[in-house]
Amino acid sequence: MTTGSPVFNELQAVVTQLVKQHHLVIMETPTSGRPRKISRTDALTLAVYQHTSTRATKKSVYDDFKNDLPCCYKTLVVSMNDAGLLALRILILIMQLNRTYQHLVKYT
Repeated sequence: MTTGSPVFNELQAVVTQLVKQHHLVIMETPTSGRPRKISRTDALTLAVYQHTSTRATKKSVYDDFKNDLPCCYKTLVVSMNDAGLLALRILILIMQLNRTYQHLVKYT
């Protein structure tokens, strides 16, 4: 998914680099069932975009990207909610990489 938003493009580059570098997304397309309308990395990028910008709701994110998204609002919400597991895996990876310098307060 490509958009004209520079904030989204920067976030997408960072998320994509982390995912590819550490092989976090094992299976992008499911072996059974319907294919995903929004990839997991794009869903995570949209979720991070919501929290880094001034967007308070998922509806406002959908309104910003509805011309670029190949799905409806419900699909976007489900994809963004599922992206939480990928975000957790990235957080665990960062905590493991910084194990020698970590402190509990840094990650809370």
